[in-house]
Amino acid sequence: MVQLYQGFLSAGLIFSNIVQSQVRKLINIYEYSTLQRINLVFTLISDNLADPWNTSTYSSPESEIGDRLVRYNQGWIVSRVIRHVPSQQYYGYGETIVSALNDAIVPRIFNPNNPGSHKNTIIQFQRYTGYQISGVSMGLGILGESFANFGRLGGISIVFIYGLGIGYIFSKLTGLAVERNIIWLAWIPFLLLTSLQAEWGFTLILNSLLKSFYVFIILIYFIPFLHKRLLTKGNRLFL
Repeated sequence: MVQLYQGFLSAGLIFSNIVQSQVRKLINIYEYSTLQRINLVFTLISDNLADPWNTSTYSSPESEIGDRLVRYNQGWIVSRVIRHVPSQQYYGYGETIVSALNDAIVPRIFNPNNPGSHKNTIIQFQRYTGYQISGVSMGLGILGESFANFGRLGGISIVFIYGLGIGYIFSKLTGLAVERNIIWLAWIPFLLLTSLQAEWGFTLILNSLLKSFYVFIILIYFIPFLHKRLLTKGNRLFL
C-alpha cells in the first residue's frame, strides 16, 4: 500500500512539473493576464491527461521527464561544478555566500541594483557550471556552491558547519517541544524546509530562512495566545 502511494505521488510530481515547464515556456513567448494564465494551466492539465504523448503543440513528455530528472539529479549539478571549477572558472572564495548575506539582510529598496535572489541563483549556476539555462531556474545546491567557493576540503568543511547549524536549530526546537509544548515541532518544517531542498543554494535558503524567522518572531511574541502557549512553562502536551 505504501509503495502504491509512493508511486502515485511520484507520478503526480512528474506530471505537475511537466505542466509547469510547459506553462513557463508559453508565458516566455506570449503575454498572458492573470486569468489567462490560470486558464492556461487548466488547459494544459486537460490536454496532457487526454493525450499525454501529444507532441504537436507543446513538448514531448519524454523529453520533459528527462529534463526534469536531470534537474533533480543533484549529483549531475555537483559534477558539472567539479568539472568546471577551477579549470574553467576560479574559486569564488566566499563570493556567493557574501552575496547571499547581502541579499537576505539588505532590503531591495536600499540596493536597487541587486537583481534578486532567483536571478543571482541563475547567474551563479551558469558561472560555476558553464551551463547556460533559460526558461527554468536551477541552483548549485549547498554542496555544489561550497565546492565552487572553497574547493574539496573547504567545501566539505562548509557543508559540515552548515549541517551543524541545521542540527542545532532542530535540536533546540525538539527540546522546546519536549519541555514546553508539542506545537514547537510545527516550526521545524516552517523554518527548515528549504534548508534541505535540492539545488537550493545559500542565496535562496538564507532569504527563505530569514523571512520565515521574521514571521516566527512576530507570531511568537506578538500573538498573545501563541506567546502564552509556547513560552509558558508547564504547558506541555506530553504525559
